[in-house]
Amino acid sequence: MTRINALLSAVMMVESGGDPNKIGDHGQAIGVLQIRPCMVEECNRILGCPRHFTLADRKSTSASRAMFRVYMSRWGRGKNLEVMSRRWNGGPMGEKRIATKIYWRKVQREIKCLKNHQRDVIGGPRRTQHPARGRGDN
Repeated sequence: MTRINALLSAVMMVESGGDPNKIGDHGQAIGVLQIRPCMVEECNRILGCPRHFTLADRKSTSASRAMFRVYMSRWGRGKNLEVMSRRWNGGPMGEKRIATKIYWRKVQREIKCLKNHQRDVIGGPRRTQHPARGRGDN
C-alpha cells in the first residue's frame, strides 16, 4: 500500500468509519471523507474546471477519493503524512492549527492499524521483544 493510499484509507476511517452515507456538521459534511461544499469548489478550482465535481459526488466513494487526490496534488505535494492529514482537516495551512494535531493523532492510529492488518494478511515480519532491552529488535 502506498503512503498516499494508507493516508487516504486512514482519513476515511477517521472521518466516517468508511460510511459513504455519513452526514456531519449539520448537513455540510457528507460521505466517506466528510467533504464540505467549499472542498468541492476548491478541487474544481485546482482542476480549472468549475463543474468537474458536484456536491452529489460527495456521496460517491470513488469521487471522494478523487477529490482527496486532487486536493493533495495542490496542497500536499512534497509534504509528509502529518502535514497532508492536517491540511485535509484544517485547510491549506492546517498544520498551524492546534485542533488538527488531535486529528493527526487519530489518523496515525488508523495508519498503524492498517499496517498491522496488512502485516497479518501478508504474513510479514513481526516486531519481537528483545529480552534484555525490552523493545523491538527488527
